[in-house]
Amino acid sequence: MKSNTCATVIGLMVVLVSSGVWLAPTNAQVREAKAVKFERSMKMSSITSRGVIQEVASSKPLRLPVYKPPKGIGAPGGRVGGGTRGDDSSVLKLFALVPDHLGLTIQEQPTLYWYLSNQTSKSLVLTVNHEDLVTPVLEITLADSLTPGIHSVSLRDHHIKLDLDKEYRWYVGLVVDVDYPSRNIVAGGRIKRILPPESLLSQLRKAEPNEVTAVYSESGLWYDAFDSISDLIVRRPGNHDYHKGRTYLLKQVDIRDIMEIAVEEDSVLLNDDSASVYTQYMNGSYAQVDYK
Repeated sequence: MKSNTCATVIGLMVVLVSSGVWLAPTNAQVREAKAVKFERSMKMSSITSRGVIQEVASSKPLRLPVYKPPKGIGAPGGRVGGGTRGDDSSVLKLFALVPDHLGLTIQEQPTLYWYLSNQTSKSLVLTVNHEDLVTPVLEITLADSLTPGIHSVSLRDHHIKLDLDKEYRWYVGLVVDVDYPSRNIVAGGRIKRILPPESLLSQLRKAEPNEVTAVYSESGLWYDAFDSISDLIVRRPGNHDYHKGRTYLLKQVDIRDIMEIAVEEDSVLLNDDSASVYTQYMNGSYAQVDYK
């Protein structure tokens, strides 16, 4: 009885193959399977970097980030920043917290960061431009009466997704005089979303929360590195190691007035010893630094 059943099954398989009904997965099915696998990987990396980590306690000390600018991104340039005199005769400064070259991300909906030095009642407009489009993909007025410090906007909150391998330019503009746009303060940078290599995703799967920023920064992913350390600060604002880590990251891309940002963020001031600390980290000999 069993032999008859097996013979029937085998015979049916032969008929299906010969008739073309039973075929290997189509190219479309293969692409779909790869897309699902990639999407799962991206969900994992998003969880690692943003907003889903329930506990950031780690058995390891903070691994301070050493930013390694990616190769093949073209000539430096693209970071915009400015300042002007306010009504109280103090200098109002606005900085995009980005490197002075094309910054990379693996996130489809990354977060953009900037720094404002003083309180202002002026409006701030965020604009995001796609390299192939004439009109902005996003242009919004953010808020009035902005406070000093580091600010951010998540593109997720505005349903904006970055295309792969396309360059975007984004700007925050402080409207000082609606009648004379040339007087407005503008800051901004460049960003491109790339496909993460499997080696990076493997590192992220194994990394503890205190190591994620270093993994991103060593992979040349500025936006993801800065976002991940900022997320740690939000979750543990009293942990000064995270503030120091972010200040250290900013120092490496030569953001002006970094000392002012450090003070604003209640970080420990970097002194002349910071140069030797940086050299030691570049040699990979430290996992944590003791700032004085």
